[in-house]
Amino acid sequence: MGSSSRLGLLLGLGLLLSGGLAYGVGMYQESSACTSGHMIMIEQMSADESVHPPIEEVAFENLSSAEQDLFRETLAGNTTKFCNDTELVDTLSGKVILYQGDRYSSSLLAFDGTSWGFPLVLVGMAAVLLGGALSVLTGGIVVLRRIWDRLLIE
Repeated sequence: MGSSSRLGLLLGLGLLLSGGLAYGVGMYQESSACTSGHMIMIEQMSADESVHPPIEEVAFENLSSAEQDLFRETLAGNTTKFCNDTELVDTLSGKVILYQGDRYSSSLLAFDGTSWGFPLVLVGMAAVLLGGALSVLTGGIVVLRRIWDRLLIE
């Protein structure tokens, strides 16, 4: 096998392997990405701060257990991101919540982003196609050269 054929075959196999890996990672990213949805934000209010227009004030104890869990989780991180189930977020947002003697305002934010998975899938597909073609061509040349050599020897 000539050095150029060996190099072409190795390059083709490398492209096949790296393209397959990029494709797989891209597909996983696309299937698990949270690129659009809602975020809820909880901010502490000062004691004399008023809200315009006036919104509902709710005691923490009057929230459902799921709303209480969401409130605590969001308060710990200041925002919580939701990709799908936004019903709980809708019921908690737009309220002033009284919690441990402090007032907190909750607001709903929508987000819409993009994922890097789809471009990675395209790059992976191109690398697989190019690597496969290069491997078949260089491997085919090697096989044809060996057949030709055997025919000439016999």
